[in-house]
Amino acid sequence: MFNIVLETIIDYNRDRTGGVQSTEVEGTYLTHAIAVAAAKRALIDVTTTKESYVEYDEKDDGENLDEWPYGDDTYIHAVAGTGENFLVSVKAKKGEL
Repeated sequence: MFNIVLETIIDYNRDRTGGVQSTEVEGTYLTHAIAVAAAKRALIDVTTTKESYVEYDEKDDGENLDEWPYGDDTYIHAVAGTGENFLVSVKAKKGEL
């Protein structure tokens, strides 16, 4: 089994219904824990911080699970100042890399 980190971008400026989306594979990982760690770093780099986003939500392993509205597989939800919404998720797949 392997784990895939996916980044989905929804641009509500182009389509108010959220129908215009793109998804990119950010990486594949052998363990779920490593994939989750990678997902939590997917939108952050040297020049982009959590504070760079208008909204940045990160799923914790215990604190906000009951209130997390973005789905079980999603670990990051962020909104850019341009209106783009980002969802970073981890999907487990059976098979070999």
